[in-house]
Amino acid sequence: MHNYRLLKLKNINILLIMNLLKFFFISNIKVYVGFYLLVLALFSIFFLYFKHDVSNDSSISEMLINYSGGFTRRGLPGHLFIIISEFLNIKLRIIIFFFSNVNTVSIFFFNLYLY
Repeated sequence: MHNYRLLKLKNINILLIMNLLKFFFISNIKVYVGFYLLVLALFSIFFLYFKHDVSNDSSISEMLINYSGGFTRRGLPGHLFIIISEFLNIKLRIIIFFFSNVNTVSIFFFNLYLY
């Protein structure tokens, strides 16, 4: 009889612990995902800030593909960046850095909204 009580007590403790874990993780999963996405967005902006001024960065050269040599499939963003840079008299790298950050933050809020 004593072993049965101990077994029953162990089952109750295990069920209690499992219910507490379910409540803790399921009720706070949105907070965890939101925090994860926020940390990702902040690290992305931090990385882009130090990366945007490197002179031999291939990702910036990919964003500068434009229509000056004729029609190109990926040329529209680069063409728009050059037009905005000339119109506002701002360095092209700063415009690309701003666009990349806006894109990162919008993806963060879109994912936060979906989840």
